[in-house]
Amino acid sequence: MALPTEAVQTAIANVPELLSSAFAVPRFQEIEGGSEVIDGFVVTQVRPSGAAERLGLRTGDVILDVNGQVLDGMPTVTRLLGELQATPQVTVTVLRDGRRMSVVFSTK
Repeated sequence: MALPTEAVQTAIANVPELLSSAFAVPRFQEIEGGSEVIDGFVVTQVRPSGAAERLGLRTGDVILDVNGQVLDGMPTVTRLLGELQATPQVTVTVLRDGRRMSVVFSTK
């Protein structure tokens, strides 16, 4: 998936708008012993014409990792959002319709 660099820069530069452009909930996976861990976030709603839609996210996508770092909770998400502006390239792995896909965004 190719996106104009300008669209990516705009979305990342305005983190509050990016966060309000889609809603996501943790996806839990049961592990040995009956415990559950977060293994990504399910996008439950994407605002039309919002930053998340411009970045290619769709309702039903599961965001698994960003730059190889598994989204295992809100502390990780918050830390990664803070790092995005200083990163020249962002790779997001998404599960869509049962298929894994990686999208690479240039932020510079």
